[in-house]
Formats: sequence, structure tokens, C-alpha cells
Amino acid sequence: MNEKVCLQVVLLIASSLTSMRVAANENLGRKRYAVLVAGVCNTQERYFWKDVLSMYNTIKECNFDRPLLLTPDGLDPDDKPNNIIDYPAEDFTNVLSSLTPLMDEDDLLFLWAYSHGGVDVGDDVYIGMGRMGLTGDRFREALSQFKCNIVVGVESCFSGGFLDDLSGPKRIVMTSTSEEDESYFDFTDRMSAALAPNNKWADTDRNGYVSVYEAFEYVSSELFLYDDNGDGVFTSQDGQLGSHTYLELVKAIRTDLNCDGKVDIYNIMMTARIFSVEEGEKNWDSRMDLDNNGVINIIDIWMVAKEHGKTI
Repeated sequence: MNEKVCLQVVLLIASSLTSMRVAANENLGRKRYAVLVAGVCNTQERYFWKDVLSMYNTIKECNFDRPLLLTPDGLDPDDKPNNIIDYPAEDFTNVLSSLTPLMDEDDLLFLWAYSHGGVDVGDDVYIGMGRMGLTGDRFREALSQFKCNIVVGVESCFSGGFLDDLSGPKRIVMTSTSEEDESYFDFTDRMSAALAPNNKWADTDRNGYVSVYEAFEYVSSELFLYDDNGDGVFTSQDGQLGSHTYLELVKAIRTDLNCDGKVDIYNIMMTARIFSVEEGEKNWDSRMDLDNNGVINIIDIWMVAKEHGKTI
């Protein structure tokens, strides 16, 4: 079973990379993979599935290379999109092992799990993965094989126990509650909305992209925990790595509006052509709203003009 899962994942990723379009202004060579787990998927508790599907859709909007969705073995939700290739939640660690040889140091791995959670007899936190429970120790072991950048989100009761287990260099870890508390908030649903492209409310620095830390702060609750400096504790020292980590592919030059690798007179003309157009009106184009205020104004034109001549 394990070899079959590994082969399926490798073939699936290879196929997607073959057909992937790479624009001239994107982060060339940087691959992004995502694995999302709905550990519970029954008719009485459909909110687990609903919220993970929402996160899946956000990942798709961010144009990840090939997001993988895992659900409990044998359960197939009626509203599952036809284009989703999923695996049993029980194969989570096998799927991660299959991704290891595909990822380089600069790549990004996004992991999200939403399920019931608890603490075992050895005081190790765990989260339900279908018929099995994934402990913090096993989760940490599964991640140890990666050298790439990793973003992990866990929503379950007592999920704060994962913060110390999973933290480390080049890692962002978020949990829905502390290691002593049950989880009652819609952490997955809130984060999926905050991380969605063009969420100008979460984009607090108004650079046109929502960083992971901006999204976390936007949905923040006193129970939500976060670590990105590797010490396994949520403090005021956290946030630096997450503030520069984005799920979207960030343009090398944001004012290169026609994606030809340079900022020239055509970019200025593109912005000037829809001067004074407001969001929601005909001809609106969010690419030109560089100050993110919902209207194309003189500041947007000035922002393009001041970078005239820049090339990648």
C-alpha cells in the first residue's frame, strides 16, 4: 500500500509540473506543494470537511503546483469537486515521504489538518487522521526529512502541543488553541478567508499580497498560537519569517503589469487608461490599484512611473 501511494503521488506531481505555466515575473524554480487533511468527514460533523475544502480552494486560487486533499478512508463527501485527487488520511506520512525528493531548499510546503485531537497516555498530543491518531512525535519525524520552507496549521483540541513539537528553522507553525484547551473557534475557515488572494483587509502593509503572519494577526484570537522563530513558544519575537512568507507567487516587480520582465511606458499607459475607475466598475483591474484603496488614482500612476526602466 505504501509503495502504491508513493508512486501515485510522484506521478501526479510530475504530471502537473510538466503542464505548469511559469510566467516571466514569478519566482522561477520555486515549487509549492500543499497537503490538506480533513480527519473527520461524516454527515454529523461536516464542518471539518467544509472548512478544509475552503482552505483547499484558497490554495488553488494561489496556484499551488498540486494541492493534495486527504480524507478518512472510504468516505467520499457528496460535494467533493471532481478534479480532486485524494488519499486516505491514514496515508498522511506516506504522502509526505513521497514529496521529499521533489522539494528543494527554496521550495514551500503547506500543510493543514483539521480534526479531533487529544493527548495520549504518554502525554503526547495527537490529531485524528481517519482511523489513526498522528502524534506530535510522529509528525515531527515526518517533517525532519524536509529542508524546504514549511507552513503548518493544525486545528484540533489541545493542538498547542504541536507548537513545540513541530517548530524549527524555516518553519511557521500555527494552532487553534493551547495544549491545555479544547478548540471552539473556526480557525481553518478564518485562515482560508484571510489568506485568499486580493484580501485587502488582511493586507495590512498594503503591498498587494497577504503574508502568513498578516493573515494570522487578522484572525487572531487569544487562544490561537503561532511560532516562526523556532523556539516553540508564541511571543512578540515571532512574526519576522511569516511577514515575508506568501502563499501567492509574488511578482519580482509588481509594477511590471504586463509581465514582460520590465517596467516601461506601456505599464504607465495601462494604468493611465483606467484613471479614476473604481472597484466594481467596468474596466476595473486590481493589478493597477497599487496602493490598494479601491480606485485608480495619480498615486498608482506615480508608483509605476517611479520604477520606469526596471528589469528583472
